[in-house]
Amino acid sequence: MALDLGLRGGAANAAVTIGILLAVGVVATRPGLSRTGTVLALAATVPAVFLSVWASPWLATANVAAVLGLGLAALAWSSTGSVLDTTVSHGVVRVVLAVVRGLGGLVPLAGALSGRWRSPTGPDRSGRRTGLAVLLALPLLAVLVGLLASADAVFDGLLVPDVDLRRGLGHVVLAVGLASMLAMAGLAVGGDPVDGDRNGTFGATDVAVVLGLAAAVLGLFVASQAVALTGAGQRLVQEAGLTPAEYARSGFFQLCWAAVVVVGYLALARRLAAPGVMQQPVVRRLAAVVPLLAVVLVAVSLRRMALYDQAFGLTMLRLTVVVAATWIGIVLLLVAARNLGVAADRDWLPGAAVLAGLALLVAANLVNPEAIVVRHNVARATTGATVDADYLAGLSSDAVPSIERLIAGIDDSEVREDLARELGCPSPRTGVAALNLSARRAAGVLAARCS
Repeated sequence: MALDLGLRGGAANAAVTIGILLAVGVVATRPGLSRTGTVLALAATVPAVFLSVWASPWLATANVAAVLGLGLAALAWSSTGSVLDTTVSHGVVRVVLAVVRGLGGLVPLAGALSGRWRSPTGPDRSGRRTGLAVLLALPLLAVLVGLLASADAVFDGLLVPDVDLRRGLGHVVLAVGLASMLAMAGLAVGGDPVDGDRNGTFGATDVAVVLGLAAAVLGLFVASQAVALTGAGQRLVQEAGLTPAEYARSGFFQLCWAAVVVVGYLALARRLAAPGVMQQPVVRRLAAVVPLLAVVLVAVSLRRMALYDQAFGLTMLRLTVVVAATWIGIVLLLVAARNLGVAADRDWLPGAAVLAGLALLVAANLVNPEAIVVRHNVARATTGATVDADYLAGLSSDAVPSIERLIAGIDDSEVREDLARELGCPSPRTGVAALNLSARRAAGVLAARCS
């Protein structure tokens, strides 16, 4: 019910936070839940709390995804195992089995509930008699209610309130759906651990060739970046029909996707390798060189985004992809460390990569990304750069205090007036949508400004 109420006001409000905390309580207090499952379930409360702090849809989406991910992980590792000692495929199988346990548990639950009302002896016959009595009484009750309602307006108002039946039906459907998901979560706790991963069959030579090809391609890219700094590189850029600025600002997303492909490529090579192959000296060195070369992709992409920002300014999308690229770089360094033999007796990489992503998310929640975007773009305005006032004013409530505080410091009167006009005096949020710290703070700022 809390989630039903909160989600109608948007994901970022206190009602949704309360609903998630109650759902976490259902999982965390289930008998038989392992220590790992308890820690993961309780960890989901951190992004849940931030839902009632910030109003940014970017943060809300990431926080909700983190809550769902941690919740599924708590169910997947609810009996045995550790997220810091598992492979990706092993983790996926665990999550699928947890969902299956939850779905399968609903059938016995339905049977148990229906069994309370069904019996081959006297109570069943008594229930039929009670139902027949109710059916006989309904027509008389309908006449009585009609007479009383026509005689008294207060009684009529209490009996037939002014409600939207479609909205009420929507509440019922959503509440029942959420309750079913919550029941599944409770029923999914426990279960037997899954078997280990299947081993590949490729030998050391095969895997070395696979990794060597990737290292050659990445090495060629690194060399091209060195050539780009020379006169020959500048001629190649001109022949491609690009100015140096256009070349510097192009290819950011392609480089990010290339880094992701490298991670998948390395995972495939490891999957294909037979037992003991990844520990061979040549294979181990190549498996470390490839991700280290791929870090160059991330560094170049971040450099190009910095140049892009110098030309056009910062947006939430650009800031988000910078954070994502940073996370990819961290994952590549973790892959290199694992392939070099760090803690080689455990499959700690997937869990460490997820923890790195969660750490970046928590850091983003602590620094208020939209305020960073506002401060950065307003600072650019002091150097004569153009500012997209419409974009800044279109950010969420998280940006309002920063905009109001920085407007007075802008020397360009036209930009100052544009920001003030775009910010306007909107109506404050009401209902559950107002149960958000950032929304209330923004409402206070705008109320003081517009008075």
